[in-house]
Amino acid sequence: MFIEMIGIASLGNTTYVIGSEQAGQCAVIDPVRDVDHYIAAANKHGVKVSYALETHVHNDFVSGARELAAQTGCQVGASASGGLLFPSLRLQENDDLAMGELTLKALHTPGHTPEHVAYLALEHGKPVAVFTGGALMLGGAARVDLLGDRLAPLLARWLRHTIQDKLLLLPDDVKVYPTHGGGSFCSAAPASQGGIPSTIGQERQHNPFAAPMDELEFVKFALTGLGSYPLYYKHMADINRRGPDVLGGTYRLASLTALSVHHQMEEGSVLVDTRRQLEFNQNHIPSSILVPLNDNFSTWIGWVIP
Repeated sequence: MFIEMIGIASLGNTTYVIGSEQAGQCAVIDPVRDVDHYIAAANKHGVKVSYALETHVHNDFVSGARELAAQTGCQVGASASGGLLFPSLRLQENDDLAMGELTLKALHTPGHTPEHVAYLALEHGKPVAVFTGGALMLGGAARVDLLGDRLAPLLARWLRHTIQDKLLLLPDDVKVYPTHGGGSFCSAAPASQGGIPSTIGQERQHNPFAAPMDELEFVKFALTGLGSYPLYYKHMADINRRGPDVLGGTYRLASLTALSVHHQMEEGSVLVDTRRQLEFNQNHIPSSILVPLNDNFSTWIGWVIP
């Protein structure tokens, strides 16, 4: 069995490629849209991508599962209650995906979202790792308010059940691989200083969401201190549920003439200036918006551009 971690710092997201060289298969858990990294990882291990698995319908990025399926022929797997509107495996509690000595078992872990699932990895039948998405992060958990304030208390109760009555019942040495991490606006608490992976035992000792609390205490804790999040989050779940357009590779933008830019701005297009702040302050096109090209570029674009 092998596990490859591929992080996208700008999204605070980590995708996992887990598979069996013996069986010649792998699964990609929570892929982002730039899928070349995962295909390269599969090629390195001499395996084919059999599954693109989602832990939940993401609010923070456009999923790459459908793109990966189009390029590799793999099956998309997600929660049966996720409502995906394109062909996928509708996974229920304890459904198994077998790849040689490796088995991935779906666990219903609601809280961050109602349909959330985690994937328990078993090697020769022994639990060795759990891919928790946002149900349990290193030193925290993902926030429960992205679907609105009215639903948040109920999701917080579900999150407590998920953590206390399901994930913490796993053996202490089971490794914990979350999708969300430091830098993700989906986080409800600061991530720990330790690196991925953690273990169930470490989270039991150090994660405040794993501390013994009654239901009311937990709900209050989970809903306290939540900051704002990017405005584009309200659009992402619907896009991912419908299935994003398949790009078929890296999309290349066409260059524009100055006159074309001028006409498009007159028709309501937004011009984004990607230079450094000092250069922008010295000279820029009227009505343009500054978003410097750095690791947080895509998040800020989604936050400030209509």
